[in-house]
Amino acid sequence: MSNPSPHRVGLGVIGLGGFARFSLQHFVQAPGVELVAAGGVTSDEARHAAARYGIPVLESNDELCAHPGIDWVYINTPPFLHFEHAMLALRAGKHVLIEKPLATEIGHAEALMVEADERGLRLVTNLMQRYNPLLETLGTVLREGLLGAPLFFNLTNHAVDQGLPSGHWFWDRDKSGGIFVEHGVHFFDMATMLLGPGRIDSAGSARRASDGAEDQVWCDGRFGSAIARFYHGFNQTAATEAQRFEIVCERGQITMEGWIPLAATITATVDLAATRRLTELAPAARLRVLEQFPPDRQEVRGHGRMHRVDQSIRLDVPPASPKSELYGELLQRLFTEQTAPDAASNSNSLRLQPDDGLESLRLAIAARDLADAADAADPPED
Repeated sequence: MSNPSPHRVGLGVIGLGGFARFSLQHFVQAPGVELVAAGGVTSDEARHAAARYGIPVLESNDELCAHPGIDWVYINTPPFLHFEHAMLALRAGKHVLIEKPLATEIGHAEALMVEADERGLRLVTNLMQRYNPLLETLGTVLREGLLGAPLFFNLTNHAVDQGLPSGHWFWDRDKSGGIFVEHGVHFFDMATMLLGPGRIDSAGSARRASDGAEDQVWCDGRFGSAIARFYHGFNQTAATEAQRFEIVCERGQITMEGWIPLAATITATVDLAATRRLTELAPAARLRVLEQFPPDRQEVRGHGRMHRVDQSIRLDVPPASPKSELYGELLQRLFTEQTAPDAASNSNSLRLQPDDGLESLRLAIAARDLADAADAADPPED
């Protein structure tokens, strides 16, 4: 009896810029993945990259999508081209992995979803934070109510603009969709993953004086039971960029840093059972007991109700990997799961679903529209 043929996934790429070159190194480490060709490459740098990978550069994206040896197409072009390139690949019968955002318009995103569904194809937005083991652990902490109900989520993202000179497509909303759409989708998806479905209630934006580019945006809303606040500013140097997450619950707080969170600190007032469960979920963490309560202090009030507790603790969850290594691991985990032989039959159990890309885009466009309405109602002074 012959052995079954090995699992093979032929991968083609549209857009071979710097991030694509980084990502492809990790996608090809997924079982059975073979990089086949690049399409529509024009720059010398991208051609040299294709030569280093040992793959041909086809004359057009149409030729790439028609290639019989390609099963998946990875799209890493500026956001305004995502709809065109993804639709081309889907209509050629290819599964699609697309860099965020899924599209720059809801109508385009919905049309892609319909096309993929009708053809029985996978359409996945690269929201790789869904595969971050730290966030998976914290999601379990929150779902099990170990710190009580989540009350407040806060993200402050002080990002660099060093590689984004004036005239870069990032600053052109027609090409990028704006900061909420091009960048914010990651963090809306993270809040949804940790807290539950969200909505945006208010938003604003600010433009820098030098060239009028919109370089700061912020919004407020609700995700699950928590009030949520997001701030993004693209105005820092590489030495001063910083990202910080804070989740406040009834009986404790979680803090994380870095746009790909590597480590977390949990401070909480909990009972012994919750302490044990926290250490089970994060076995590498360092536990410090800050205070133990005598029997007459074990009933405490928080958020308008009584809680029974034994102690105050601090739990420091260390990084599992350095940032660059973790980034690559997340990409490999994503593509491994999405291209597995049983992915189609187990699609509902996959950590990243097609709807996640659409929902994060809905939230981003809602925030952008609310910010525009606020600016129109109260224009900033020159």
